[in-house]
Amino acid sequence: GIEATFIPETSTHWFTFCASLDPSCAGHWSRSFKFDAPSGNPHRQQVLLFTNLQACVKQALEAFSEQEELPVLPSNIIVYRGYSGGLSDGPGGLEHEVACVENALAGRMCRGKLHSPTLTWVFVSPMRYTRLYQGCQSATGAQNIPSGTAATLDLAEPHMPEEPLDSWVMGSQQVPIGTMRPTHYTLVYQRPPHSPGLLQELRELTYKLTFMYFNVAGAVRYPAPLQNAKKLS
Repeated sequence: GIEATFIPETSTHWFTFCASLDPSCAGHWSRSFKFDAPSGNPHRQQVLLFTNLQACVKQALEAFSEQEELPVLPSNIIVYRGYSGGLSDGPGGLEHEVACVENALAGRMCRGKLHSPTLTWVFVSPMRYTRLYQGCQSATGAQNIPSGTAATLDLAEPHMPEEPLDSWVMGSQQVPIGTMRPTHYTLVYQRPPHSPGLLQELRELTYKLTFMYFNVAGAVRYPAPLQNAKKLS
């Protein structure tokens, strides 16, 4: 999970990174960095952020390999990138971040072989004004959708590619009072390209990860690694 947040009260940017350390996603490795607000040199701020992102990926891989008796590295890496108006959000930021992670993964060896994991990049953004309901025509009236409901909507966002690989809206948390705010997931990068069946598995995994946040007995709005990163920011 990756998040970059701007705090207007202190005019500072926070970059947070949280990675799972085991296949069950029960343990996490995290880092958080503070950046001064760009003052005439935003390019330097982005360079610092990308440099720290690359270092975080390398350190997280080392921490992952230390969890087992024999050094192992993950065969699949999924990045949930939160969007909240952070430092590298916007045109060009996505491409630079993906390139940083790819560079951090390149050339690593594991048990005498070149480590070449798959890389999946999902942009996650809150939906502040969109609501999903069920039973609008029933006698009881409109109700929140059940937890885990996913819908494919044609939504355009300025920070997303014009033709994403996949896009869906999902409501994971239970809201007994009031209306539930769903979350928009956009698959923007995959290496190598996956089949439609694996895209469905990605949606299911994303939903299951919303139950892995340690501080809530149930599902939260975001997958646990991203939820942890947001709390750190």
